[in-house]
Amino acid sequence: MDRAHAHGAAPGAAVATAPPPGAGLPDCEPLAAHPDTTRGRAARSVARHGFAPLPGAIAPAMLAALQDEADARLTDAVFAEQTAQQTAQQTEDLAYRAHMTGLGPVAGAFLRDDRVRGLLTGLFGGDYVLSEHISCLTRYGPADHLGAHQDSPAEDCAVTIILYLRADSPDPAAPDTGLVLNVYGETRESVARGARLRIPTRPGTLVLGRGSRIWHARPPLKAGESVVAITGCYREAAA
Repeated sequence: MDRAHAHGAAPGAAVATAPPPGAGLPDCEPLAAHPDTTRGRAARSVARHGFAPLPGAIAPAMLAALQDEADARLTDAVFAEQTAQQTAQQTEDLAYRAHMTGLGPVAGAFLRDDRVRGLLTGLFGGDYVLSEHISCLTRYGPADHLGAHQDSPAEDCAVTIILYLRADSPDPAAPDTGLVLNVYGETRESVARGARLRIPTRPGTLVLGRGSRIWHARPPLKAGESVVAITGCYREAAA
C-alpha cells in the first residue's frame, strides 16, 4: 500500500463510486455555524502551518448520521500494516497500522457537498473536487499509527479533509497520547525538528490542510485509545 492509501482505501476495501449530487446526504445542514473569528484563526493557521482545525464544525445531526454509517461499515474494514524500511540515507516507505474501508454514501455526499468544498475555497483558494478513490474511513486502536508522510499522488491530494467521528482515551491530555495529529513542515528534515502544530483529536473536529505539501503523522495510540476518522483528498477542479 503506497502513500496514497495511507489515507485512502486499503487493498480489498470497497471504494465508493460517485452517486448523483445530493444522494446519500441526510436532510440536515452538514456544517455547524462558525463565527468569523473561528474561521479567521483557521485561515491564520493555514497560512502559518498549512493545516488548521475547526472544532465542532459538523452539525450534530450530520455527525450522528456519519457515526452510524461508520459503525456499520467498519465491521468489514480491512486491517493494514506496513513497517518503514531503513536505508543508510533515509527511511523508505510509510509506516502505518489501522483498519480501513471505503466511504459510504453519507460520507461521500458530505465530502462532495458544496458547503464543505466552500470551506476549502475559503481557506486555500481555488475550486476542488473529491478524489473518491483515495478517500476512506479509518479506525485506529491501541498501537495503531500513521507515520510521517505527505499525501500522494500530489495531484489528487492538493488539499485534505480529516473528520474525526469518534475519539476515546482514558487521558487525552497525556503528553504521549495518540489522539493528536502532528504537523511538521514541507521537508522530510522538518520531522526530526518536531511538530510545529499539534491538533487534538476530538469528535466533530474537521481538520483541513495541504496534505501533499506538509508532512504530518499520528503517533501510536495508547491502551484504551481509539479513533474513527473520515479522510477526503481533493484535487484542483482544473487538474
